[in-house]
Amino acid sequence: MKSGMSQFYAQKDAGADEGGERPSATLIDTAYALLRSAILNGRIEPGAKLKIDALQREFALSSSPLREALNRLGAEGLVTAVGRRGFHAAPITAVELTDLTNFRIVLETGALRASIANGTDEWEAHVAGAYYRLDVAEGKAGSDARGGNQNWRDRHKDFHMSLFAACGSRRLFDACSEMYDQAERYRRHSMVQRNQERKGRVEHQQIMKSALARDAKTATTLLRDHIMQTAEHVGKLLGRRPKGAGERA
Repeated sequence: MKSGMSQFYAQKDAGADEGGERPSATLIDTAYALLRSAILNGRIEPGAKLKIDALQREFALSSSPLREALNRLGAEGLVTAVGRRGFHAAPITAVELTDLTNFRIVLETGALRASIANGTDEWEAHVAGAYYRLDVAEGKAGSDARGGNQNWRDRHKDFHMSLFAACGSRRLFDACSEMYDQAERYRRHSMVQRNQERKGRVEHQQIMKSALARDAKTATTLLRDHIMQTAEHVGKLLGRRPKGAGERA
């Protein structure tokens, strides 16, 4: 039997077949995964019109699973649908960035605080290992680390999610993961135009050390600042500096 901590590390596909054949669900899941990835990694640009016939050609899928997948993505806020105008990839806006940033701060600082209170030795080892793998990836990738390097992006998310793995709530953990993915669209947008080097390795190390020291106040403050730095940079590009949770308007 898996421990309570282990269940957070196991990634189970909620749409997996558990006995009977579900071809339609499998096709929908496939379409969903392909479209979601294309939106998050920027291959489908923010605001782009999502024409069903073009998507059929690109992904070699029929219209039904594509429409179902687009509806699912709409529920996540990654796709918009207005009347007869059809589907569009959600735009990147300063207003949405501010809302997303504030929501992430509330979710992630709460999850980190709970993990620090609940975390076992297994959690500490998981955080330390995730940090080490991220640091190695960043060292190997060099200047490409925050741009197009997929290995760094995977290790970066793994580290962030390891911090929340002992929060004790699957819903909270999943919400942190989903909002991280949505923020990734904004981070990638900022990387295209970033001309100033950021000390991300130092930020990650400080968060990791304070979390393992069970210093919840310092760890959550560092995490909040880490989230806000990216948001502030993207906000400048979009013409508005986002206000972080707890700041006065």
